[in-house]
Order: sequence, then structure tokens, then C-alpha cells
Amino acid sequence: MTLHYRPAFKYAFSGKGWIKKFLLGSLSTLLLPMILGYFIASLRRIICRQVEELPDWEDTMGFFSQGIIVLAIIIVYLFFPFLLILIGYILIGGGKGLISSEGAISFAGMIFGIIILIGFLLLIFSIFVIPMALAFYAETLSIMEALYLPQVMARIFDNIELYFMGWFVCLCVTVAVLSIFIFIFPLAFFYLYMFYAYIFGHIYLTGDEYGNNNFT
Repeated sequence: MTLHYRPAFKYAFSGKGWIKKFLLGSLSTLLLPMILGYFIASLRRIICRQVEELPDWEDTMGFFSQGIIVLAIIIVYLFFPFLLILIGYILIGGGKGLISSEGAISFAGMIFGIIILIGFLLLIFSIFVIPMALAFYAETLSIMEALYLPQVMARIFDNIELYFMGWFVCLCVTVAVLSIFIFIFPLAFFYLYMFYAYIFGHIYLTGDEYGNNNFT
């Protein structure tokens, strides 16, 4: 299956009143829970209704409360990797314990270094799966659905090539947008959030029997 990502470039400018929605969304990037809530609303709109236009800004408190939940889900996924990195860093003495008195890498330093490495690998893994976990939350509004890792991983492996391609496209677009529009970062960040919502929302749909028809 091919990922038709071109419509994702226009998603942030879709629907009636998109200019107002875009400007309000750009301002919302200054308040993380707000933009995360709007991101979930956009994902939910794509996944549950197959509507490809920006949500209205009518329920700002709802967006904020949803954003708090989304932030909590992200923290849960990132907590253990960061904890391992922190523990390894503390045990290694901020790098001082890595080298023994003889000038070689100490055994303890190697062990603590491995702990830090494992933490970084788990961090990369967590970042990799978080978009799919948030897609589960967007559809069900259930925290447990988002945190049930076997289910999340199964959905990813249903279309692993597509998921990797989606990540690759998102990374390329992120670098390009931030390189060009870094001085107007609120607009750039909102655009990227909407781009991610479109890409991962449609990838999520490919796991459903009707999902194949949503790549147009």
C-alpha cells in the first residue's frame, strides 16, 4: 500500500474558516495541553468520521482537558526510559565514574553506560510508538487502550512499512518547516501538529476494513 501524503500538506488549510482556526491553533501551541487536545480532536475527526477539515474552536476547555490526558499518556511512555537514563547518569557520577584511576573504562562505568544506552533505546522506541498510541486514544477516548502496548504494536506491525514511511515523511517535513519558518514557530508548530494528525490518522485507519479507501 502506498501512503498518499500530499493531502497532508493541505490539511492545516482545510475547511471553512480555516484562517481563524489556523491562527487560534498557532496561539494554542504556546499552551501544550491545548494544542495536544486539538491534535486529538483532529485525529478523532479523521479516524471516527473520516472528515478531513480542521475542527472548530468551540470547546476550548474540552481541548485543554483532553490535552492534559494526552500529556499524561506521553509521560507514562517516556517515564521509564528517562528514569533509566537518569539512574545511569547518577550512578556514573555524571561521567566521572566512567574512567577508572588507571585511565581505562571501569567495569562499573560500562554497566552504568549500558543502563544509559538501554534508556536511550527505549526512549527512541517510545517516541516511535506514541503516535499510534494516541490514535487509539483518539478513537476510543480510553487511556487504557492507549497504554495497552501489545495492541498498539500489533496495529503498527499490520502496516509496518507504511508506519516507517509515515515517520520518515514527518521527520523530513519537520526539518524543512522548522528550518524555513523557525522565526514564526507558533504557525510552524501548528502546521506540523496537523500534518502529523493527518498522516498517523490515516495510517491508523489502514488497520480497519474501511481504511484502505481513505488514502486519496
